[in-house]
Amino acid sequence: PITFYFGKHLGRKFQKWFDQVVIRMLGGNMIVNYWWKRYANRPRKVTEVTQLHTYNPLSINGFQIPFLTCGSLMALGVLILVLEVIHKRQELFY
Repeated sequence: PITFYFGKHLGRKFQKWFDQVVIRMLGGNMIVNYWWKRYANRPRKVTEVTQLHTYNPLSINGFQIPFLTCGSLMALGVLILVLEVIHKRQELFY
């Protein structure tokens, strides 16, 4: 069903502009609920979705040990690289 809020002589461009204004003011969810109540004469029954799976979220403390280990190993790798470069330069001069 279509409800005209203005005369048809205003044209299609004006209709599209008006639709955009209504959508931005109300939002899609409010419009759907409004039309449902208007034409069904009863409130819409929204069923709650039951979750099939549950999970326990990990805390940041659970990630602390792996991050510290990874960071320490990367720092050790950079240190070894610097020592190798220094050692290689010393060999070139002697």
